Amino acid sequence: MINKRDYFDSVVGYDKRVLNDALLLNFDEFWETSERPYFAESTTILFLTKGTITVSINSTEHEVVAPAMVVYLDGSIVRHVKASEDAMLDALMLSKPFSDEVLSDANLGSQLRSRLSSTPVFPLDGQENVIAAFNLILNAVVAQDSPYKIETIKHLVLTVLYGFAMDGQQLLDRKKSRAERISDEFFALVKKHYRYSRDVTYYADLLCITPKYLSQSVKDVTGRPALNCIDDFVCAEAKTLLRTTSMSIDQVSDALSFPNQSLFGKYFKRITGMSPRMYRNSTK
Repeated sequence: MINKRDYFDSVVGYDKRVLNDALLLNFDEFWETSERPYFAESTTILFLTKGTITVSINSTEHEVVAPAMVVYLDGSIVRHVKASEDAMLDALMLSKPFSDEVLSDANLGSQLRSRLSSTPVFPLDGQENVIAAFNLILNAVVAQDSPYKIETIKHLVLTVLYGFAMDGQQLLDRKKSRAERISDEFFALVKKHYRYSRDVTYYADLLCITPKYLSQSVKDVTGRPALNCIDDFVCAEAKTLLRTTSMSIDQVSDALSFPNQSLFGKYFKRITGMSPRMYRNSTK
């Protein structure tokens, strides 16, 4: 089972957090190399200022070289794969209620999901001074005693997203708004039900639309059909159970609601190119 990770439960000083809305962590406080992925409970913005990191986001590994920004929304499946010895970063984490508030401005939420589905990493070559200045301001704002600092953080975040993660054409394009809303609802449902249903029709029925319309809407937003997105969740869970637990393959099959081990094996091999046993052996 993929566990949730909520950094807001971590013990850090008041100079690192703004109530339960925003949290600012350095590399040692945030990064932990692990074989096990987690569901991100917070929208996270990483500012890598030195070295390299490799991070998996929704089953895709990204090797990130400083200077760069990485952004992923709450509900993403994340794994910290590795980091260089000299890696340095700041992680700004926004609670779901606060990130929803921030991203509701200018309808950025659905547009940002579309953008990040294909490009969560943003190289910032030549922007080292800008990022250094931004980090200084951000740290100062979080540490200050001011009734307006949460509003200040909100506008700082919007500045970064407008400046580095969005482009003018996306901000002007409103044709996909319906598809983006459907995609958001679809991902929320898949996160809840992927262990029990891998059928596009199941999710289409919950959304009261046709399977064809659902798949096309998701593809318009993410570039991939709805079925592939469901498979991402299922395979991430299967890989985690095979890699980090002593559960038998039959038990993994049961945990993911496959009728039998044979069907699970065929499904897993079709997507990953190897059998569950081969995958398990390759990770030892």
